[in-house]
Amino acid sequence: MVCIIEDVIPIGTPWGGPESNRYLSSFVSMLMKIEQHAGAEEELHRMHEKLYCLYLTITGIGVSVFWDERLAPLPDEQVVKRFCSDYIERSMAYAGYGYSVATRDDICADADAAKRRVFASIDAGVPVLACFGDSQWSIVTGYDDGDTLIGWDGAQTYWGPPAIKPDGYLESQMFATASWPDAVSRFVIVEGKMAPQAATCDVLRHLVSLMEEQRSKDYSKEFMARLQDDAYCASADQESLRNLWGYLNQYAGWYAENRAFAAVALTETLSAMADVRENAPFVDYLRRTAGYMFHTHDISWEVWRVLRTTHRCNLSENVPCRWCGGCLRPADDDDYPAFRKAETRRKLAGYVQVMDWNDGKVLERLQKCLELL
Repeated sequence: MVCIIEDVIPIGTPWGGPESNRYLSSFVSMLMKIEQHAGAEEELHRMHEKLYCLYLTITGIGVSVFWDERLAPLPDEQVVKRFCSDYIERSMAYAGYGYSVATRDDICADADAAKRRVFASIDAGVPVLACFGDSQWSIVTGYDDGDTLIGWDGAQTYWGPPAIKPDGYLESQMFATASWPDAVSRFVIVEGKMAPQAATCDVLRHLVSLMEEQRSKDYSKEFMARLQDDAYCASADQESLRNLWGYLNQYAGWYAENRAFAAVALTETLSAMADVRENAPFVDYLRRTAGYMFHTHDISWEVWRVLRTTHRCNLSENVPCRWCGGCLRPADDDDYPAFRKAETRRKLAGYVQVMDWNDGKVLERLQKCLELL
């Protein structure tokens, strides 16, 4: 017998649009199911995106820096783990759910016991969050009579195939895997409703505290210095130059998505919460704060354009491009020599400086918002 919870929204936005954080995409699909969101498909997709923006923000990921000392490409999940490691606790507390975790040690000690916990949750109509490896989150929505887990892993979306592949996929495109005891690092299982910890002032205090701590480290200073180091960039080997190019490309992606989605949460959701919506000065200030975040999103696209020496998209020559796939094409052999040029890197460093300045203004505005509560 196969048991599958029906109508769980697939993760990774297969309908289009970015949701890069695998945990939050999975969490929102789980949350919408247990809270019985209903409506037309398009309405549910919009709600998924709205909740993703909200939880990206309340966990702090939406305002966090992107930083690694190596100045080389790395998984976004490593940045989240370093700067916002309590994302599970914060998302569950804000939503108002208790939870338990079956760790890797638990699974290794007694896989059958872990399986029984997962199966019991599925039987109760509550999906389970599963992390494969270090950070590859998926949502488990079913099982068969044996040891096979069934669910969504976003493989058919822009995420692409996962690094840790399941045994196979069903016709529905859901994954099906019996080898999970060798791959899953933890299950997160909802254990029941509790009082939500959702006071808007507490959310803002967390965001302010996070940004204050990060900005005290001045992470962008070293990055801008490297971008403007002509001697280094002129003599760097090709791999080092590719790493710096790739890091900046990823840096722009982090800020484009996270700041824009945090801005959406501030303007559309947090400002409308019952505990603040009658406070007109606060609402006005919070919404104006989002303007700096939207500007960072726009600047990130300018970074992507400068990183690419040629722009290729499907638009006709007389139609100006704003945001399209041509801005995001993979690097080619012409991009790296151009990146060595001082004038190119000076321009890019200027954009990074503007993004950092915007973050400083966001922090100032959020601090003012707290004063208005």
